[in-house]
Amino acid sequence: MDDKEDKPLKSSENDEALLSDIRKFYDYANGYWSPIYLQGREDKEFVTIDGMQWDPDAKKERDCDNLPSLSINLTRTYCRQQINTQRQNRPQIDPVPVDSNADIETAKTIKGLVKDTECISDAESAYDAAAENAVYGGIGFIRVTTDYVSDDSFDQEPRIIAVHNSESILIDPTSKALDGSDNTRALVMSWEDKQKIIDEHGEDAVSDFESIDKMY
Repeated sequence: MDDKEDKPLKSSENDEALLSDIRKFYDYANGYWSPIYLQGREDKEFVTIDGMQWDPDAKKERDCDNLPSLSINLTRTYCRQQINTQRQNRPQIDPVPVDSNADIETAKTIKGLVKDTECISDAESAYDAAAENAVYGGIGFIRVTTDYVSDDSFDQEPRIIAVHNSESILIDPTSKALDGSDNTRALVMSWEDKQKIIDEHGEDAVSDFESIDKMY
């Protein structure tokens, strides 16, 4: 009887410890990445939004004096050239046997499985989104996760997912490799409908929303 009563308590304690760890990592990683993401956002707005090429105060001054504020956005042209070049030569995962213990036939089999995963996942869209974010804002991500094969199966298979908003991901600031291969942890954030969470999990699931909102 006592053991059964202890289990919910332990589960609750584990959840609180996990949330505390997530918040600490958020504060740590966000403090590092915020200035970088802010600069990237400004760069993207400069390229993609008409009128953002002007300093707001200078633009307002000219408007008051009835002076024209011309914008010839050459940067957008150069960015589109880079993005279109990437679309014509999209990267692909290519397993390669590299040492004496490697098996060429196994590598070919893995390559076929990877190709199948890319097709099922629409990986080209994920690669395009990552490249576009990298060109416009300096950094882009793709996600590799797993999903159930079907609604009535417990078998899972890998999926490559597009990340449209780079700012929704915070990786460990101690990661130094340009491709992030030495990264040990990351926080992936997304918006969820509050009412949907209540319908699925009850009112208790949103009792701490106020403190969570501060994370975004």
